[in-house]
Amino acid sequence: MLDVSRYDRVIGRPGQRGLYESHYLKANAPGHGGALWLKYCLLLPTAELPPVAELWAVVWEGPGQQPLVVKQSHPLEGFRFGEGALAFDGAGVHLDPAHATGSLTSADHSIAWDLTLGCPEPALAHYHHARLYDGGFPKKKILTPSPRLSMSGWLEVDGRRLDVEGWTGLRGHNWGREHAYAYAYGSCNRWDDPTEDLVLDGFTARIRLGRRLLSPWLSAAVGRRGGTELEWNRPLGWLARGSSVDFPRWRLRLVQGVARLDASWEATPADLAGLRYFHPDGRLSYCYNTKYARLDVQLTAPDGRQSRHASRAAELEFLFPDPLPGIPLHGNLGFPR
Repeated sequence: MLDVSRYDRVIGRPGQRGLYESHYLKANAPGHGGALWLKYCLLLPTAELPPVAELWAVVWEGPGQQPLVVKQSHPLEGFRFGEGALAFDGAGVHLDPAHATGSLTSADHSIAWDLTLGCPEPALAHYHHARLYDGGFPKKKILTPSPRLSMSGWLEVDGRRLDVEGWTGLRGHNWGREHAYAYAYGSCNRWDDPTEDLVLDGFTARIRLGRRLLSPWLSAAVGRRGGTELEWNRPLGWLARGSSVDFPRWRLRLVQGVARLDASWEATPADLAGLRYFHPDGRLSYCYNTKYARLDVQLTAPDGRQSRHASRAAELEFLFPDPLPGIPLHGNLGFPR
């Protein structure tokens, strides 16, 4: 049995080299209102450069409106990380499993928040065995400690205070020696049918196997419906030939025993926040994220029951080694210091 609590903490430490790490929150307001994405990140370079904390806040007013992105980088000295459960403190920001607070300013914009995180569901682990989290392969680790939680408190955007009540979100965690070469990642915990009790989280990715060699596309997904665990995450199933990444669309087709998943995500480019991501060795990748993706799912549960589900408030994220035209990018042009 995988003990998820071992990884629901800050993995990186000052003095460590060659690691990136992201703890993040995302949430959508009721209906088709605003959305929020907060990222508490570490970047521990391989070269003799100082380790930094990278802090991001992204706010969408609604679908079709360009998101506001604020970012700050700070030296890692002065940050404090819990030895046991997740605790991330420094430079005026805080994150633990129950609370998130902070204030960031950049490029004449500011975003502040004070949020209570309530009623989290049990974690979803994208890898089924501890060896895949503790070992060197895969280089990128991913876990969703809280795939669905309620969010309350307030959000302040350029001095304008917004009440956060009844927002639905999640808390995620990923880390590794380098980002994937390219990927599509998606999650959903809000459906067009508000009574639906389903959470879904998955990816399709290509990774570097050497300087010039790339893996084929590899896919996995996990979820939960009505208390039933849904898993398509065994290594023998990673080579899912039916999955495809064709920006701004992603098709995820997976089979594990009786359980089947056929999910189609699609983003509207105008909804995407573009972020520059640095690898620990100084390379750049380009991330594009929305909280308003369209998602259609055909699901066969492990007991053979079939169902269909749709959402217009799914999370969808792409990462590529080269930037896409026409989507503004945010973040450092040079390695953050």
